[in-house]
Amino acid sequence: MLLLLLLTLGQPTTAGTNDFVLAPGRAGSIELGITVDLLFSRVGRKNTRLLDLQLEGTFSPAIEVTVPGRSRALLAEIGEGFRISRLRVRDPRFKTAQGVGVGSTYAELRRAYKTQPPAHGEGDVHVPVPELQMSFCFGSEYYGRRSELPDLAKVTAVLLLPPPDVDAWKPLPHASQTPQL
Repeated sequence: MLLLLLLTLGQPTTAGTNDFVLAPGRAGSIELGITVDLLFSRVGRKNTRLLDLQLEGTFSPAIEVTVPGRSRALLAEIGEGFRISRLRVRDPRFKTAQGVGVGSTYAELRRAYKTQPPAHGEGDVHVPVPELQMSFCFGSEYYGRRSELPDLAKVTAVLLLPPPDVDAWKPLPHASQTPQL
């Protein structure tokens, strides 16, 4: 038993293998504010791919994460200090406590949470849910018609955002970084 434990220590865990929870600042085992190195140790480097999103025409590094059973499950944007500044979840297995995620409808989202009116940005229509620090994306087909977002429109991605009082490009404090006094 001890040998088995020692053999598994230091091995990468697979992101979301048993944990597909969407919570403020977290999708499974991936949290906003963690370093890229910690992301690699949690999901295994072989399950990642480095990308340049070219947001607003500038170099915008991100890491695409593959979760068993789903390629391109998560997209982790890299901010200052090589830390995860935003997460885009594309895997329908990730759900909030109320069961909302990719594949849910606009009506289901509104029934489960207090939402803000639909908005648009980065070529997508999204509906912010401040209590979750998330925006639920509905795709580009509704871009320019956000006031007409139908009840049956389906969530295509979930964007996890830092708290509004935190600079998205600065490291976020989390339990593993809190100094002990």
